[in-house]
Amino acid sequence: MNAAKRPSQSRRTGVMGRVEGLFTDRPAAASFTRFAGIGVVATIIHGVSLNLLVLGAGLYPTLANVGAFLFAFSVSYLGHYYFSFRSRQDHVAAAPKFFVAAIIGLTLNTLTFAIMVNILQLHYMIAFAVVILILPPIMFLISRKFVFAPGEGAALDEVSNKL
Repeated sequence: MNAAKRPSQSRRTGVMGRVEGLFTDRPAAASFTRFAGIGVVATIIHGVSLNLLVLGAGLYPTLANVGAFLFAFSVSYLGHYYFSFRSRQDHVAAAPKFFVAAIIGLTLNTLTFAIMVNILQLHYMIAFAVVILILPPIMFLISRKFVFAPGEGAALDEVSNKL
C-alpha cells in the first residue's frame, strides 16, 4: 500500500476533521485550552453578575440575565481577543463578529436545552451537562475560523495601507 494512502495518515474532512484537529494541531490545542479557561471565567462572571443583579439590585431575572450576559460578553471578548487567539484585528472588525458568534452560541444553547428538557423530557442538569460538553468545541471553531481568523487582521491592515 502506498505510504500516502495509509488510513493512519488520512485526514478527516468536515466538522469531524476540524474537531479532531483541535487535539492534534498543537497551536489549536493550546488556543482551545485558553479558550476553555476564558469560557469558565466568563461563565462564573455571568452567574455572579446575575445573582448580584437579582438579589442585590432587585432586577427581574430575565432583565438581569441580559445585563449579566453583556457583562460576561465583555470579559469573554477581551479574554479571547487578547489571550485565547491573540488577535491582531481592529476591535471595530472583531467585536461585531464576536457578538454574532455569541448570539449563535446562545441560540444553540437555548435550542439544545429546550429540546432536551421539553421534548426529550430529560432532567435539566443532564441537558446542561450535554450543552457544556457540545457547545465549546463548536464555539471555538466559529471563533477561530470566523471571529479571530489567523492572518485576517494582517490582511485587513495591508488592504487599508494600500488605500
